Amino acid sequence: MTSKKSSSTGNSNGSPISRSKRPTLLIVGGSSFLGRYLLSYFSELGWRVFRTERRAVSDETVIELDLEKGPSNGFADWLSKETIQVAIFCAAITDVQVCEKQPEYSRFINVIHTREVLELFKKNQIFPVFFSSDYVFSGTLDRPTETVSLCPVTVYGKQKREVEDFVQSDFSKYLIYRTGRLLSLDTHPRNSLFDLFKKLKAGVTLRLPADRRIAPVFIEDIAQVIQSMIDREFSGLFHLAAEKDYSWVEIAQCLLTSFDMSGDLIQTYLLAEQNPLLVSSPRFSTLNSKKAREAIDFKFMEVPQGILKFKDHLELEKICNLSI
Repeated sequence: MTSKKSSSTGNSNGSPISRSKRPTLLIVGGSSFLGRYLLSYFSELGWRVFRTERRAVSDETVIELDLEKGPSNGFADWLSKETIQVAIFCAAITDVQVCEKQPEYSRFINVIHTREVLELFKKNQIFPVFFSSDYVFSGTLDRPTETVSLCPVTVYGKQKREVEDFVQSDFSKYLIYRTGRLLSLDTHPRNSLFDLFKKLKAGVTLRLPADRRIAPVFIEDIAQVIQSMIDREFSGLFHLAAEKDYSWVEIAQCLLTSFDMSGDLIQTYLLAEQNPLLVSSPRFSTLNSKKAREAIDFKFMEVPQGILKFKDHLELEKICNLSI
């Protein structure tokens, strides 16, 4: 990665750099579902990590940045003085329905102010890692690759495409990661896997689409991919997703089986039957991740494997809570 103190263009062969040369990170959106985990992951590895929060806190590793207002002069001054080499952008309005109902408001956050922050990164020679979405596609194609033409049909997807275009045109080196549904092994409230588990455990009957296919990715895998690509000084656009795709019905059934719960809690419907007032969910929320897998010789966690690890995590958390 290009440092403020060096004009190096990086290793073209993707060979790992030494631990002593690992860059200082800034995580934009440090309290988000993904940002929170990346902060913990890289901090535990001993990396120097800063994060942004919407409000100022008494922590020297935190810098205030509210994307509703855009980057302040204080944020710009801090960037010019601090030696940040890589910034991982995790902040955005990701709720598709919110973006549809409030297109101008969401565009200020997801596009205009996001671009303003990215422009500051360019000015300070900071390498951007930007998270995009499978919503840049129409949702009618199964497992599109990085070379398939974009055709977003939602406001959210169009916003992500706009920022992708900006990054690719204004930065010579960058990482753009497109993902689908994010899952995790922990009990974060935004973890869809944990949410499903809680509802099934409570005996709640779930109504799930039987014909929507998703290729989720665990945030634990995302952290490893980022680390590997930063270490090897990779640049480019990559899809991050499991090799197999699943329906929400299959995921819920896997949870029921793994936790020995009742199998009478799932009702199915077809996407065509959903509320016409809502934005139609794409039939396919899948991505072909072959490029990323082959680039760093990586295998993404599949849902059944992830659910077993999630179960182990819950058991460990239960033991820890009992010991307290």
